[in-house]
Amino acid sequence: VSLLDNNGTLTVDDTIFKASLDYKLNDDILLFTTYSEGFRPPVTNRVGGGLASNQSGAFEGFRIPVYSTTDSLDNYEIGLKGDFLDGILRVNATAYYSEITDLQTSRYDPTNISFLVFTDNVGDAEIKGLDADITWLATDNLVINAAFSLLDTELSRVNAELDGIAPSVGASLPYSAEFSGNIRARYFFELNDGYEGYINGSVSYTGERLAGMAMDAYVTEDATRLIYGTGSGLSIQKEADVYAGASFTDSNGDVFQGGRYIQDSYAIANVSVGITKDDWKAELYIDNLTDESAILYIDTQQFTPKVVTNRPRTMGLRLSYDFY
Repeated sequence: VSLLDNNGTLTVDDTIFKASLDYKLNDDILLFTTYSEGFRPPVTNRVGGGLASNQSGAFEGFRIPVYSTTDSLDNYEIGLKGDFLDGILRVNATAYYSEITDLQTSRYDPTNISFLVFTDNVGDAEIKGLDADITWLATDNLVINAAFSLLDTELSRVNAELDGIAPSVGASLPYSAEFSGNIRARYFFELNDGYEGYINGSVSYTGERLAGMAMDAYVTEDATRLIYGTGSGLSIQKEADVYAGASFTDSNGDVFQGGRYIQDSYAIANVSVGITKDDWKAELYIDNLTDESAILYIDTQQFTPKVVTNRPRTMGLRLSYDFY
């Protein structure tokens, strides 16, 4: 229950539950299942109650919500933790299904509503996923670690006021790659006088993801061209023939389509070689070996895309000492 008193204080009162059951199949394998609930508290809006500046089409009679309601999560998990092949192989895996009700999203629409960002509830969503990590003692000197995540996300209901502004039912949630994973190998070797050396290599992969919840990429891209004289060069996934959030046409006189920016997939490789003895360690490293320029995040809430990228290829020397 959410209550807003006369002083503008928002109070939330509810109860969430978590229950789990473990079963030890044998000394090496544990099975488990979990049910859990979660929530995010509502968010008050600075311009709550304000009438949209555009009172036509999708915005007729629209007022900015005083606060977004709580979004809630119901999560179901099953999984295992186990050692196999006499302890040489360790596997941890979890499959889960999550339902989100009244998913919160931030909105920015200076053309139709307000020059301030506000929070609204886009609708409901479902998430199906599988996470796993594996450790393999390939030899006495070689350890291989790997992990991956599989995701299937979709909007299962969209609030009527966001029809044609948010993606339609069945669309993927933002910032959710269908597949991501990493693998790392570490090889140890003995040196003279009590020194120990190692070589470490890793590769991580993140699949493509969609940015944001509003289908405003084509509108934002047109604004970018008008402001800077050139486009962003970012990929866009078309999701609707008409974007209801745009009350105007683009610079060519065409009606805006609905779509979201694509954060392209990327792979990052790191390598290092080091020497240790007793309490100290020296390591030479190269991070981002191939100098991959990865898009980590795209923000469209200022009407031009702001892109966060990773660090370029970085080489260095690390020295460390453990004090007891």
